[in-house]
Amino acid sequence: MQQPRLTAEENGTDVPVAVGPAHMVVSFDKESRSYISFVPLEDNSVSDYAKAYPQADKAAMELRKTFKDRPAEFSPGVQLPDLSAVDEEQELHAKVRYIDLPQLSGVAFLAQYTQEDHGDPVNNEELRYVFQGITKDGRYYIDARFKIAHPSLPQGVQETNNIARDDGNQYLRRGEKDLEALPDDSFKPSITGLNRLLASIAVSPVTSR
Repeated sequence: MQQPRLTAEENGTDVPVAVGPAHMVVSFDKESRSYISFVPLEDNSVSDYAKAYPQADKAAMELRKTFKDRPAEFSPGVQLPDLSAVDEEQELHAKVRYIDLPQLSGVAFLAQYTQEDHGDPVNNEELRYVFQGITKDGRYYIDARFKIAHPSLPQGVQETNNIARDDGNQYLRRGEKDLEALPDDSFKPSITGLNRLLASIAVSPVTSR
């Protein structure tokens, strides 16, 4: 489906929900919990891309720097580049991988999101496989999130009520270690399969409106 253009000025709030150039989104379910979004990094309909779409411009700059520097580890609480993380933060991330494909390059990782100081322990209801990439010609930002699950994890948030939270969020750090230890092909869908899907992406330029 095609998403219409919405500039920061047109949005008129400090929360840039839906702010971005006109772009295409491929949704894999009715609730849009799994999708691939193709966001142009050029738009001739605006005079200043960075001013019109600050979220997209910032995410692209952060992603280029991350992919160039390729840090081997990310400290707890550090936010990986994430175009769709508006008014929420990654409470955890695991299995961070740099992916270099014929059409695009980027970073993939498992993540959960929260608006609270203490997010929920790892669970299948909130766990996502995220990919943030840029096409090799630099024209498109690829923002993808996929619902993903593992049979060893609690099925939903309510099933995590017996897991003790602590002020230092060590329960989230333990969750990250648990996710790291799980084989890629033991997830549903498998991380290997999702990476094959990403490798199949080919983008053709679309005229901005």
